[in-house]
Amino acid sequence: MFSQEFDGALRTRSTAAFRRTFTEGCRVCREDAQLIDQSVAEGKTYETSESELSNLVVTSRPDATRWLVAAHLTSPRLVIRDAAGRVLVDSPAESSLKQFIVVKRAGSWLIEGVTKG
Repeated sequence: MFSQEFDGALRTRSTAAFRRTFTEGCRVCREDAQLIDQSVAEGKTYETSESELSNLVVTSRPDATRWLVAAHLTSPRLVIRDAAGRVLVDSPAESSLKQFIVVKRAGSWLIEGVTKG
């Protein structure tokens, strides 16, 4: 699942599995993966726990392979440290409503778009 693989990318500092959950058309997804990769190259680390996706509702089915989905995302506190261990970012937990465009490709559902924020 998309949110689990995002959490895994933060924890392991590897975006390979996360990148398999979205299409190249998902700009927000690509930017998140690139930011993680850049942070790894700079020696930054992430401290966080698992996010929670709940209340998933299919809001539209334009066709059999493309659905629009709304979900409530609860993101845990996130601390980003530099290579020396200094805290660069300490972001509190937050909850928000997200809108996803999901597409079915080769038997798997992938994220094609997601609202940011």
